[in-house]
Amino acid sequence: TATGLGLYQARVEKQTSFIIETLGVTAQAFDIFVTGPGNVVPPNEAIPVRCYQQKDKNLLAEFKPLSAGPHKIEVLHNREQVSGSPYVCQVYDPTKVLILGAEDRTATVGEPVQFRLDRRNAGY
Repeated sequence: TATGLGLYQARVEKQTSFIIETLGVTAQAFDIFVTGPGNVVPPNEAIPVRCYQQKDKNLLAEFKPLSAGPHKIEVLHNREQVSGSPYVCQVYDPTKVLILGAEDRTATVGEPVQFRLDRRNAGY
């Protein structure tokens, strides 16, 4: 099986990781594929993955997503999907969040302010 936050959530341009529990099986028996979202150019781009054998024989898999949106993570053991695979990692880009409706307003301390957040291009 595989565990870790990197299977489900990551930030654009930041390294993320997850652990593959090998149960003592050799690392060569595993394949990991990470594919970027289909709505960007190039669509469904293959993302490089680095794997490191840990002292406990488990594998640490690392990758750095380059665009916001859902990334598919496939973990295979002897060419078969492990339990839970494929995973969908939601990759976000906080620099793409826009604040709307507050541009022309002045704010007073203690007074409410209204604005909207547009996060469509941020991966949400």
